Order: sequence, then C-alpha cells, then structure tokens
Amino acid sequence: MIHGPQSDNNTIRGYCISKDTETMRLFVARREGLYLLNPFSTEEVPKKIASGEFIYGVGFDYGDRKLFWTDRLAHAAFTADIKDNGEIEHIRKLDLKSLIYPRNLAVDWITNNLYIVESGSRRIDISTYNGERRTVLLADGLTLPLDIALDPLHGDMFFSNQFKLEAAAMDGTRRRVLVDTHTHQVSGVTVDIPSKRVYWVDPKVDRVETVDYDGNDRRTVASGMISVPHPFGLTIFDQYLYWTDWTRLGVVKVEKFGSESQVVWSNKEGAVFPMGIAAYHPMSQPGPQHSECFQKTIDNPCANADCQGMCLLGKDIGGFGVGYRCACPIGQKLIDGRRCVPAIDYLLFSSNKVVRGIYPSIIHKSLAEAILPISPVSQRRIGMYFAVECDVHGGSFFYADIMDNTVFRVKPDGEGSAPVLVTHNDGLISMSFDWLSKQLYYIDNIRNSLEVVKISEQFLPFQGLVHPDQLVHRQLLKGLRDPISVVVHPWRGQLFFSESERPAKIWRCDIDALNCVVIRNTTLGRPSGMAIDFAENKICVGDTLLKTISCMDFDGNNWSVLPVDSPLPVSITILNDQIYFVHQRPYSIRRISKRFGGTPTIVRDFSEEERSIFSLKGCTMANQPIPDPSKTHPCYEHDCSQLCFGVPNPTQGSDQTNLIRKCGCKQGFKISGTDNKSCIPDSNEKVEPLCPRNSTHFLCANGRCIPDAFKCDGENDCLDNSDELDQNGKSCYVETPCPSGTIKCNNTKKCLPEAYACDGENDCGDNSDEDVKYCKGGHLPMCGAKKFQCDNHRCLPESFACDGENDCGDASDEKIELCQNVTCAPNQFTCGNGRCIPVYWLCDGDNDCYNGNDEDKNRCPPVQCRSDQYRCANGRQCIPLKYLCDKNDDCEDGSDEQSCLLVEGACASDQFKCVTSGICIPKNWKCDGVQDCEDGSDEPASACAAPQCPDGHFKCDNGRCIFNVS
Repeated sequence: MIHGPQSDNNTIRGYCISKDTETMRLFVARREGLYLLNPFSTEEVPKKIASGEFIYGVGFDYGDRKLFWTDRLAHAAFTADIKDNGEIEHIRKLDLKSLIYPRNLAVDWITNNLYIVESGSRRIDISTYNGERRTVLLADGLTLPLDIALDPLHGDMFFSNQFKLEAAAMDGTRRRVLVDTHTHQVSGVTVDIPSKRVYWVDPKVDRVETVDYDGNDRRTVASGMISVPHPFGLTIFDQYLYWTDWTRLGVVKVEKFGSESQVVWSNKEGAVFPMGIAAYHPMSQPGPQHSECFQKTIDNPCANADCQGMCLLGKDIGGFGVGYRCACPIGQKLIDGRRCVPAIDYLLFSSNKVVRGIYPSIIHKSLAEAILPISPVSQRRIGMYFAVECDVHGGSFFYADIMDNTVFRVKPDGEGSAPVLVTHNDGLISMSFDWLSKQLYYIDNIRNSLEVVKISEQFLPFQGLVHPDQLVHRQLLKGLRDPISVVVHPWRGQLFFSESERPAKIWRCDIDALNCVVIRNTTLGRPSGMAIDFAENKICVGDTLLKTISCMDFDGNNWSVLPVDSPLPVSITILNDQIYFVHQRPYSIRRISKRFGGTPTIVRDFSEEERSIFSLKGCTMANQPIPDPSKTHPCYEHDCSQLCFGVPNPTQGSDQTNLIRKCGCKQGFKISGTDNKSCIPDSNEKVEPLCPRNSTHFLCANGRCIPDAFKCDGENDCLDNSDELDQNGKSCYVETPCPSGTIKCNNTKKCLPEAYACDGENDCGDNSDEDVKYCKGGHLPMCGAKKFQCDNHRCLPESFACDGENDCGDASDEKIELCQNVTCAPNQFTCGNGRCIPVYWLCDGDNDCYNGNDEDKNRCPPVQCRSDQYRCANGRQCIPLKYLCDKNDDCEDGSDEQSCLLVEGACASDQFKCVTSGICIPKNWKCDGVQDCEDGSDEPASACAAPQCPDGHFKCDNGRCIFNVS
C-alpha cells in the first residue's frame, strides 16, 4: 500500500492506494446467485459462481482463500474455497441451527471467526469457519439488524439497527450508538480501516454518509434519488465506495470524499435485487505482514490465549489497544474466565416470536445468552411461545407454541429438538415439570383444565413422539374457572394452581390432583404467576390486577406482601436470593430481594423491541432440588407402566416415609387390580379423539391433526414428515398443474385467472404473469391514460415515475435521462430530500418523506383523541385514560406522569384500600358480596346492604351473580 504525501491527487487528498489495484474483484450477491465482477472492465462478463434461493450476505478470508455467504430462504450459511481465478469449489453448508433469516455476515480474518446477523430472532452470532463452535454475541436491543462490518486491527465492530448505526468492541462490550438522528433505515455498513471511518447507506432517503469511529465528523458522501436512488449493500476499496442498488439493479460506485456516482454493472434479468457486496483484495484484510504499512503491530491476541471454548477479539484493559475475551459455545457457561461447563443458573423466558435464556449476572449483555434462541422456522407458524419450563437434570428445557398447539423439548445448544405433545392442548399457558417422575403438568386456559403428560426418555431428545400410542397423557382436572398458573413440589407430593375468575383462588392438591383444598381466596385479583421457594419452604405469587408480589406458607398462612413499587408481575421465578418477574407495560424483566422486596432492578428492557413477554423460569438446581441424595423418591426409576405419582403417605409414624408411590394411567385406561401398577382399558372413560374433524383433517403418524390441504404440500406440518410421505415412504409432493382458464406464477406456484395475464399488472409478484407467451397474438399491452409504461410493459400510475423507487422492476421508471430534471406535480408535496408525495399524505401521522417534512409539528394540527383517551403534551399521541398517572411513561414525552399528585401509600380514585394490609383493590369490589380484603374491610356489615345483582342476572345463595339465560 502506498501512502503519504505524493504528487498524485489521490494521496494528496489522504488516500492510501493499494498495490495491484486492478486485481480487485467484487463478490456480489444477487438473490438467485453469487457473482464475481471485475469493476474495472465493462467488457468482461461477470461470472455466476454459485446459485441459491435468496443469497443475502457475502464475505471472504483472502489469506485462507475462503468464501462465505448466507441464504435467507435456505436458512443457512455456506462456505467454499476460492481458486486463483476467483471461482469457487468445495461448497459446503455450515451446520448452524436456528438461522431463521440470516442477513449479512462479516469475517474476522485474524481469529478466523464469522459474525452473522440473524434477523429472525434479532441477534448477532459468532461461529468458527467450520461451524463447529458458535455462540450468540448480542440479542438485546436489536429491532432490525441488517449489516455488520469489522475492524480486527482495532477490535471494533459496527452494525446497523434499523434507524441506528451502532458500534461495539468485537466481543460485544463497550456498545454505543454512533448515529440515531436523520436516519430512516441503515442497510449497508463498511469500514475504512486506515482512516478509522465507518460508512453507511440509507435507502429511504437516498444517502451515503460517514462518521469517524467515535460518531463524530458526520459527512454526506452522496445523496439524491439520481445519484443514490436505492442503495443497499456497501463495501470499500481504496478511494471508492461500491454499493448494490435496487433501482439501478446493479453496482454503483462513488469516491469516498464525494463525486458523481457511476454505474459499474447492471443486470436487469428477472428484475432481481442485488444484496450484499464485498471487495476481494489482500489489502481489504491487512495482516501481520502489513504492520509497517499501517504503522502498528498487527497480530492475533488469541494465538496464545488459554480459552477452552472460543476466543474473540476485543479491547484491552485500557480500551485503546486490541485484547481478547474467552467465550463458550452456546449451551455452555464460562467460569474462571476460560473454562466452559454446561449451561446452568440462567433465566428462561418466552415471548411472541422468540424463546431465550440469559445469564442475568452478565451486566454488559454481550455473550449473555445461555441457549440458542428459538424462532418460528416457517411463515405458517406464528411462534406464540406462551410457556416455558426447565429440565435441569436432563440438560434441556420445554417450550409451548400456543398457536401451533405443540410442546417441544430441546437442549440449550439447539440439539435434540423434538415435540413431546402435539395434541390435547388448545391454550397451554403454564407448565411445571416433575423432575423425579419425569412428568410435565400444564394448565390449558381454553380447555379450563389441568393435565399431565409423561416425558419418556426412550424417544427423546432425538425424535419425540412417533406414534400416538406412545403418548401417555391424562386430564387430571376439568371445568376450572379461568386457570392461569401451576407449580409442583415433588418432594411434598403436592401441586398448586390458581384460578383468576372472581373470587380468585389458589388451590393445593396432592400431585395426582386429588384432595384439593383452597389455601387462598382473599386479596387476590389475578394470580398470574407462581413460584416455589424450595429453600424457604414458601410459595410466591405475582398478581397483575392488584399489582403485588406476595409469599406464603404451603398451607396459605403467613401471607406477606413484599414492598415493591407498583409491579405488574405477569410471571415470576426465583434464582438465588432474588425474585425475578416479568413487568408488563413496558415489558421488562426485573429483580428484587426475595426477602425484602425494594426498588426493582431492570435486568432486561424490551420497550424498544415490540415484544410481549409471557413466561419466566429460573433454570437452576435450587428450583429442582435433590435435598438428600441418600433418600430416594418413590417415583424415581419406578415400575409403574404409565404414570407415577409420589403422593403424601396417609399413614403417619416415625418408621413411615413421607411419600408413597401411586401408579396412574393415561386417558381411557385404569389401574389393574392385580398388581396396582399395570394399566388396562377403561370402557367407562371417554377418550378424546385425536382428529375430531376427519373429513377435513389429516391424522399424522404422531397423532397431530392438520388440515387436509397441508398434506403433500412440501412442508413438514406434522413435525414427523408423515404428511409428506406416501404409502411407500417416498415423498408425495408433486407440483400440480393449474386448471384450464388459469396460469401459474413462477414464484408462488399459485394459479391465477387468464384475465390477469398480460394486463400490465404484476399480479404474481415476479412479473411471470406478464410473460409475452401469455399475450394474445404476441401483442404486448398498452397502458391507458395517466399511466406510465415500463420497458417490461408493466403499467404504473404516472406519479410512480421518478420517485426514487424501482416500481417497474426493471428500473425503467427511474432512468437518469428521464428523471434528472423532474419536478413534483401540482397535486404533490416536495420533500426536502427531493421526494414527491401526494398532498393528502401531509399531516397523516406517517413519515412519508422519511425526513419528517410532511409531519412538521409547526404545520400540522394536534391529533384528535377519543373521550376515553388522553392526548399527550406533544399533541401527536393518544393513550388510554387508564394509563394516566400509573407510574409508567406511556407518552413519548412522559407528559402522562408529569402532573400527577403522588401520595405514598395512597390508592387511586378508582380503588379501595384494605384497612389492615393496605392493599388497593378495585373500588367496585367494595360491598359486592365477596370478601377481597383479608380483614373483610371491603364488606363491613354496617355499611354494605345486601348486594343486588344487575338486570339479567341471577343471585346465587352464596351471593354471587351469574347471567340469567332463561
């Protein structure tokens, strides 16, 4: 590399010019293929070196001659060897599970690690080149990560996060926001290592910008929908920036200090958008041999590191030099800074779209993931993960998808994923595992039942259920009143569950669900979360309606409300000496002392991630204890043929055990009287059919029931692939022809009416319905009045031309010669960035200009709120009145909490304060005939007349009011 004050213009301006620049080549991902491009020659035809379903990101290691790329639809990352001519060989798929929607990647050529952006569960992973070791670097605070760039010479990492450009050390520490203003989608990121600057592109506002590594000295390199119409991927080499452009359908370059942009390559075939891009040259990845050129020592701090698992670059203690940090593969925990042990002592939680496990003691939130996050693997599965549970002794955990009616078991590293329940559940919202008898108890809020299923080690964790006869399941209780939580205590032979229908109750039963008694039915609103404190012999309850966290003895005595400031505990768990709880609105995980309460400490904040957190469990030996190894549980290695319950021994005495074995059977069977452990059919017990709608549904081999339309469609809906096999065990999926009078789309294979063919409209989405073969007589359609005709003969509204977006698909509506002198029409508004939008988009609450011009608060009137809403002080937001003065900032400007009169210990105006406990209950609970306060102060005989039921209700003898349906 040549640098310093030379006579040529480039180095005078501060460039470092590489030797043999003409040998640089570009790797370009173009969804359907990976291309090798010579940017210095318009005569040389780019080579397609690999094919794929949706190739997104691309990177390389020049020294090791390795190429890497991601395929979003294949849910995978690939590697290949690069030959001397730039072509590749030995293509191999990396064994990386849970890559749901991989985006871009970056290569650390110093330590041979890959950094992969995974947007399905919003995280950044690190993997070795061969994929044998991988971990999760970051998984918090990521809303739309798209691209990542590395500077291993300084240990720095830069990545996009929707509206933000962020930076961190390469080990995830020292995370900071570089840019979060005047951006609307940061899509492509690259670094200029010699000048220590980071560049990014924003396709929403058609800009290429740069800042230094500290986020200072922000400059615009190029802008405007003519020069930068729709940039996406970005790379740099010497003095030029190269980006993929969705409007030009190719690669565009510009000098990094600013110049006229130039189209390097364009490929309009198929109207396929180009994605990632990488500049292939030795000086793109400086190594130790370039230390003198860069005037700094370039070495590998991990070369002599004593890390058992993985070694990552980072910062040294001072934060200026390059250091390293040991890490463990996912599913393991780092101890002593170097050694790895199986994952333990972590928080497992579920939400919409993702299941995660974190080590709460890791403060900086990098390398804090204990499990490989779980996300939906197909668009057909929504991924509403409502309940989770640990199996500490089995080294695994359970999660339930309430929309898919399935419970899975999987190891923390993602291995051994298998369904353990695929039927007999409609609304599973709470689970508790008996780790001694290996039985999973669950609450079904739709079936209003408490049920149990045996977890058989014979079939797990490799294949799960393979036949319905293997399912050992029983409905223990039914007809419950809005049940919401269950916990089990195998060493006491008891289970506890809660009902939330008024009056709410907490029940205690023997572990076989017999001998049930109510242990709590006062000062309860909605006991949505329960946790057993095995060390203190207590059960703790989170109440989202009364906003309390309380603990009591197992018989309901010694009820104690912890002093916590207005918690909304959706779910609670215990880890060490702390109670962790999910706080609702905004969703977060918080912790308090289990003995003293206090001001909650926020462990994770999800307010910016638009996630609802449902369930929380502490995966630790203390929550599934073996208190005395010398004493065995009656159901440990039992000889019951199906279910085993360790129930309290009714015979008392010093020579008697606390628990005795009681065998049970699955639904439709009963215990044989000959040995009291084998099961025989019970003709008196009704068995729930696996597939009640046989005429419209298909019964899978494992007992799962799916719509008939899902059979032989190429997707494993049964989870055992039995819906995709014929009687001979071969694939039954065949592409069926479209009926007469219709045409088939190339992308979705859907059939459309012939009238949709060759009509100038892209009905298929890939323009395959506009193929000339469908046009009558071979005559292409002509567009009508007020329409713009694309070169591919599509018809668009005139306003779509020269709007900076490739609406035609072939970019003919954004040709430079067509758009270079364009002005907005009289019925359009001109944004500050040159965009044209309809005037009726002004002040509609949407940022259509992408720079806020159309929503200027000085021009736009305040929004109008309904009578049951509060208008925030900024005039741009409405919130429900019930959120006013609730100690949560619901307005963006916090104005809903600024004028509130807060009195310590006082209840709100719509609440009543119990005299003895001081608990606040809804005001309409006073004098309603149900004692909600422990001291009965809400139902004083002197002040409360006999409660009357409203019209249309019937009054029961116990004072309850129910609907009168007669």
